[in-house]
Amino acid sequence: MGNFSGDYVKGKLDFTKKMGFDPDFLDGLRLHRFIDHLTDTHPIVKEMIRQLRGHYGRGASIVTDIAFDHFLARNFNRFYDLSLRDFVNGFYKVYSEYSDLIPVEMRPLAESLVENDWLFKYREWETVERTLKSMARRYTFLGDFSRSPTMFKENLGTFEAYFLEFYPGLKRECERFLAGRGVGESEGGDLELS
Repeated sequence: MGNFSGDYVKGKLDFTKKMGFDPDFLDGLRLHRFIDHLTDTHPIVKEMIRQLRGHYGRGASIVTDIAFDHFLARNFNRFYDLSLRDFVNGFYKVYSEYSDLIPVEMRPLAESLVENDWLFKYREWETVERTLKSMARRYTFLGDFSRSPTMFKENLGTFEAYFLEFYPGLKRECERFLAGRGVGESEGGDLELS
């Protein structure tokens, strides 16, 4: 739940300030920040954002993030022995037990995500289009997102190739983090992701 909630918990994660958080939840938050750091600093991701920036401006990194979610859902069985359906069902079980850990401001989004089965549906291009259009309506600075489904669809193969080159290294670094290298440490590090 900490990894899932990471975008909604701000500030340093030192234990004295976040005393109310369960240690496992804090580790999940650290994992989320670890993933964000590796993603934001990786040359492949930077190149994709650079290519998108002319079309999407400051929203290019958000578009990249949404695209990578889609590509992970589409290619889940390449990286994991578990099916996407089984993984998502397992997440929903954890969610039903620990949803009280989710920050209050995130709960409407989380409930909609579960109720509409968005995690599983993200493998479908239509879900990506719906997400981009919805975000464009909610956030005015993302207005160009309304054009993005077309632009994305035209370049889907290129963007998916970026993801497929990037993800195995990210997965490997996350496995190392979860094995104990990163738990309890700060939110970054000079890790090479190849």
